[in-house]
Amino acid sequence: MILSDVDRAILGRHVTNIDGNVYCLTNLPEEVVAVIFAYVSRSDRSFKENLLRLIKQGDLGEPFDEQTPPTFASAVQKASDFHSRWVISYGHSSIAEHAVAHVGVERISRLASAELELANKFLSFTEYSQRYQKPRRGEYYIPKELDAHLLSQYRQSMEALYDTYEQLYQGLVSYLDDALPEREGETSTARQGRIDRLAFEDARYALPLSTLTSLGMTGNGRALRDAIALLGASVFGEVRQLADDLREEITKVLPSLLRHASPSDYQLRWCPSWHQLAGSASKSSGKAPSVQLLRFTGQDTDSPEETARQIVAQVAAASGVHIDKSCEPLEAMIADMGPHDVPPPAFHWIRYDCLFTLSEAAWHQLLRHCRGMHFQWGPPEISNGYTVPPNIGAAGLTDLLDQAIAVSEDLYKLLEREAPATAGYAVINAHRRRVRSEFDLWQLYHLVNLRTTPEAQWDIRNIVTELWEQILAVHPRLASRAQRRC
Repeated sequence: MILSDVDRAILGRHVTNIDGNVYCLTNLPEEVVAVIFAYVSRSDRSFKENLLRLIKQGDLGEPFDEQTPPTFASAVQKASDFHSRWVISYGHSSIAEHAVAHVGVERISRLASAELELANKFLSFTEYSQRYQKPRRGEYYIPKELDAHLLSQYRQSMEALYDTYEQLYQGLVSYLDDALPEREGETSTARQGRIDRLAFEDARYALPLSTLTSLGMTGNGRALRDAIALLGASVFGEVRQLADDLREEITKVLPSLLRHASPSDYQLRWCPSWHQLAGSASKSSGKAPSVQLLRFTGQDTDSPEETARQIVAQVAAASGVHIDKSCEPLEAMIADMGPHDVPPPAFHWIRYDCLFTLSEAAWHQLLRHCRGMHFQWGPPEISNGYTVPPNIGAAGLTDLLDQAIAVSEDLYKLLEREAPATAGYAVINAHRRRVRSEFDLWQLYHLVNLRTTPEAQWDIRNIVTELWEQILAVHPRLASRAQRRC
């Protein structure tokens, strides 16, 4: 491709590397980027050639002017026409994955943020952390379904829970100030910050799921469309309103790619039914173990480990027959993995199915792994018992957490009778939830490597360590190097 000086000047506005084979597109509307990428499947020109041709010919809606950079004010309409034909009419939804929106979402409940984060595994999030910041009094969601009497009870309970949170925080600070050894060279400010973070981390177990949070979200047009449609069928009014708000705002950035971002009749019929089924099936006596490994590769064979190893070898060789002498190279490869090495792709073929019963606090961390783990979760409720943070027990503050549990459960029972769709907001972070998950050995390596380090939060670290120990019992050599960042 031979470029004139004018061509180079035009491309210089929109690509980061004019001469290289790898470059980023810049200063273009998101839906226009999607169109540029879509052309490659039916054009023998490069992305840069197509972009240059479209600009010079005015096909992006702007008259070509060598001196004035295009504003693309009307380019979105042309992109919209393209997407209407190819994405909407013909169903080529992969094109929509090239258009991206960055969305700020503020002042939604922790209940709603979990629904949003699980709506599509191709969305990316960064969320306000209760481990590092202290929520303010009164910062909780109020369901619109509550009548005057329920609203009064709701507010009283929220205030009581925050009172307990404050008492736990102050008690933990006092305990940790005595219990934590000083670090060499640590300033008094740094030490106080460390104590505060640990106190925040455990006091938050008294906070309800109504507590407000904020998050940043990035997603492509296809993932956003599908997520919004699913959220629109939620049993929670807050989540349905969130879907409407997301659709309205993202349409301003991706105007033609959210046309099917409304729940289908099927979703409207069946999403509430699935929620009800999950709620009735998830109740337990409160004594369920934290982790139960239900199924695993090789479970019904004489040697689960050897069966799994043979599958890894066969997959690596793209073969379906027995692979002789596969063990030694495989063991050497596993042993050689460093803390930041990615597991072999063949590990995706070794599968696990387990049942977690974990605190809401731990669940909010585990759900972040939804790209590599399939989850089926029950609604927030109170029948699965609750988790007491070790520092709360050691500080003699368990009675305070018990008070929070009592306030939460009294409110939950009242709301479950009078306004069932709002009861989940009364659940606190200490309450445990049942979650079914299916994942592979590749994901296990990532999960264990990230969540069993000393820096990991103690609750999720305990859950993942227990999971790893159960898998080591059936696949001891294959899973042996999952923890590489001790």
